[in-house]
Amino acid sequence: MPPPADATPRGATRGIPMVLVTIAVLLLAARIGIGLVERGKPHAEAQDLVRWQTIEAGEAMARETGRPILYEFGAEWCGPCKQLEREVFAQQGTAAMISGNFVPIRVTDRQREDGRNPPDVARLQARYQVQAFPTLVVVRPDSSIATRIEGYAGKQQVMTQLMQASLPIH
Repeated sequence: MPPPADATPRGATRGIPMVLVTIAVLLLAARIGIGLVERGKPHAEAQDLVRWQTIEAGEAMARETGRPILYEFGAEWCGPCKQLEREVFAQQGTAAMISGNFVPIRVTDRQREDGRNPPDVARLQARYQVQAFPTLVVVRPDSSIATRIEGYAGKQQVMTQLMQASLPIH
């Protein structure tokens, strides 16, 4: 038998959906707020473990030690350069191999940001015909080029070419 028309239902039957809607709205607002805060923070960059030298100090060190120079030509805005840094230069084993076998010199292009490059950067880019970033150039003590890697085709290919370039020539 149905309840009489004037009978009030027992318990809060309409309160549950409103509570769920309120919770959903609060969670959505919290997620949007967290997203905005995270967007404002800079993303954590991979820590570069290679012991980079300045151009002048690195070239002097290479003359003193007889080790080949590894020039890494890149730019702040270059996505593949950042990938190379994360996958090769920020890895302990590969960074140790690079720092132990070469005098690593980072050459940062500033053309886009400053309208021109410093004279030493422009000199090296012209000498080694750098047209794209990243470009890695290994120069032996006799000034011959041991290897040149333009672009980034992955960690394995870069490391293979660098290991071959680190071998003494006979």
